[in-house]
Amino acid sequence: MAPSSPTKLPSNPLNHLRPVDDEDFVEIYDDSYSSDDEDNRRSKERRIREKAPKSEHEILDLEKKPRLPSSIEIYNRIKWDCTDVDIDEFSIIYEDRILGLVEVIFSKYEIGTIPLHRVKTFKYQNNIIWDRKTRFIAFPEL
Repeated sequence: MAPSSPTKLPSNPLNHLRPVDDEDFVEIYDDSYSSDDEDNRRSKERRIREKAPKSEHEILDLEKKPRLPSSIEIYNRIKWDCTDVDIDEFSIIYEDRILGLVEVIFSKYEIGTIPLHRVKTFKYQNNIIWDRKTRFIAFPEL
């Protein structure tokens, strides 16, 4: 099959358009529209704009929470900054797909095998020092 020749475009592609006169427009009147519909629309807009003031509890929830260090930051802090204490006093609770929550001693945790995004809690001497769910951090100054 031979390639088709390209279609020649007009020099001014807008030549087919013509100016529009007012008589070309037809005004459509919808008799189902009434002032009641407009009043309902306005009252709905007013209700949306005039919401009740928020309670103290809601305002506190909207305030920005302080940044929670990530699990990799806590892991590295324990690994590199806590050289004066026994590393085995730290434990990690992570979520296993099959077993659920599993607690392991820090030195037994395999960072390559178990991803850090599954870590839920870090403990030191059976005291929680970091918890993802409650956004709790109380890292001891060692």
